[in-house]
Amino acid sequence: MATDERAWRIGDVAVATGLTVRALHHYDQIGLVVPSERSTRTPRRRRSRRGCAGS
Repeated sequence: MATDERAWRIGDVAVATGLTVRALHHYDQIGLVVPSERSTRTPRRRRSRRGCAGS
């Protein structure tokens, strides 16, 4: 089975997991959930599909 390594926007992760964007930011701050990479063009953080529920 091939893994789709496309980066997700935080809003996409929120919808896929049922969590709020605010909760995801909080979890990032406390080290519970860590983005797999950060976009070089913007300060936005990216998460891979591998770390998302339901993928």
